[in-house]
Amino acid sequence: MSTTPSRLVIDGGVIATLGEPNRVLEGHALLVEGDRIAALAPRTEVNRDGAEVIDATGKLVLPGFINAHMHFYSTLVRGLGKARPSASFNEVLQHLWWRLDRQLTLEDCHISALVALIAAIRHGTTTLIDHHASPHAVRGSLDAIARAVRESGLRASLCYELSDRDGGTVAREGIEENVAWIRACRADRDEQLKALFGLHASFTIGDATLEEAARAGHDLGVGFHVHTAEAASDQEACQHEHGSRVVERFARFGILGDRTICAHGVHLSERELEMLAETRTAVVHNPQSNMNNAVGVADPPWCTTPSPT
Repeated sequence: MSTTPSRLVIDGGVIATLGEPNRVLEGHALLVEGDRIAALAPRTEVNRDGAEVIDATGKLVLPGFINAHMHFYSTLVRGLGKARPSASFNEVLQHLWWRLDRQLTLEDCHISALVALIAAIRHGTTTLIDHHASPHAVRGSLDAIARAVRESGLRASLCYELSDRDGGTVAREGIEENVAWIRACRADRDEQLKALFGLHASFTIGDATLEEAARAGHDLGVGFHVHTAEAASDQEACQHEHGSRVVERFARFGILGDRTICAHGVHLSERELEMLAETRTAVVHNPQSNMNNAVGVADPPWCTTPSPT
């Protein structure tokens, strides 16, 4: 549980607001009350009564960063080599990431989350949106991660990465874990923890599972969190098996929308980008991961350039 004092003043640093418009302020101080910024004003105008004061002289004071697509469990094994040389993205998954997630226990889920959260604190990241998988420890995995989040004092949105890759029983457990976590978040109303409905990727989820997941997510009124055209092979599999591109397939099942995150988005067509924009779906780019897995380079400038009217 967070031990942040009830009143905290950060003084002496240069404050960059990063808002609209961005302001760079010298001679100002921040007053934090509980979990809210109560004042940003010239330092002589900030009430310090009963507050702990942090001297930030010589430092830059910034809003907390947000990591909008994360796998906590991967941080625990940063630098781990593949079991075999890998010539494709699917082989990277089979020889590294899927081998890893199949070994995770509930204790591993908790510890790996703590490792990632400590690293986040060190790098000024205060909110993380995690995409979790542990096929042999599905039930209770999000509770184990949530315990680490509460211990860290940070904020997180969690989901379970639903997939058919480990069979029907595990897929069913993945749906149930997402549903249970979403309901728990609604009941607890904990501002530290929120929920999305997790999906791995188009190429690992069949139509029946995707339809059931979409129905559950819609019934609960939540958005989805899914890998989207991370590698060219995802698009190729979708066109071969479903006769459409990835974003088009998600649109048919109602997965897109302003509460949904499509992660990576490396191999998207102009029409798919337009569909994402039209539905106000968030696209999160992950250049470090893309380089590590050799899947290509996304085009964020194109995504942020308005189409001609």
